[in-house]
Amino acid sequence: MFSNPGSSIENQYNILLFSILLFLCFAAYLVVWAFKNRGYTEKPWVTLFTAYGLPFLAILISYVWLQLENAPLIEGRLVTSFFRATWQPLLYFWQVMILLFSLRLLFPRVPSTYPFQLTDILIGILVGLACGLVNVFIISVISNMTAQQNASLTALNPPSLLYWMAIILSLSLAPYALEKFFRQVLMQYWQKRYGISKGFWLVAFSFAVLTFQPVLWLPALCSAIVFGFLIQKQHVSAVVIAHAVTNALILFVGWQWVY
Repeated sequence: MFSNPGSSIENQYNILLFSILLFLCFAAYLVVWAFKNRGYTEKPWVTLFTAYGLPFLAILISYVWLQLENAPLIEGRLVTSFFRATWQPLLYFWQVMILLFSLRLLFPRVPSTYPFQLTDILIGILVGLACGLVNVFIISVISNMTAQQNASLTALNPPSLLYWMAIILSLSLAPYALEKFFRQVLMQYWQKRYGISKGFWLVAFSFAVLTFQPVLWLPALCSAIVFGFLIQKQHVSAVVIAHAVTNALILFVGWQWVY
């Protein structure tokens, strides 16, 4: 298959990446299933570490290894470009899969405080548009201040498979998984443990920092604050819709600043 001269390099690369995505999906399910059988249910810290801590350790170890080997990727901005074009979309996929399987296997159904109403759809769209426009403005300012916009013009572009995977996830499964976990499971857990106010801000700051992208820290924090207040007034579907609309604006208006 990979030796077929009629197959383009990009097609071969996409086939390889598709195999990696299948492996990550299967591995995420097995990990969460193992946690369930070991009795690690209703422990959000386990999900947080698996979704975000393990990939961070893998990236850190890879970077240290590249440094020790004096790899060419370390020169200039190549390692940053390589991370944004490959590791970052794969990391995003792993996080979403872990959160989805954790919501299904590790946590009981967490009911929304308010019943679903059709107005939740409109409210979610309006809040998402407001958050998205503010976030695009913040990202553009930060990018111009740090010259990240100019650097992104010469950065590696994600392969087409990862590009569309990231877009589809950002507009569908990711908003659902992130909002259900952060705004319901994790917020309720930390608010019971640390108090209403402290739990709220711990979730907001965690949501921002765990994007692993400095350019997104402030926009993600603003969104987390808005979504945190919204979940206290509306059904969770309104927050999911707001998150998806915010992602849509950031991706389609400022993709070059994110990837």
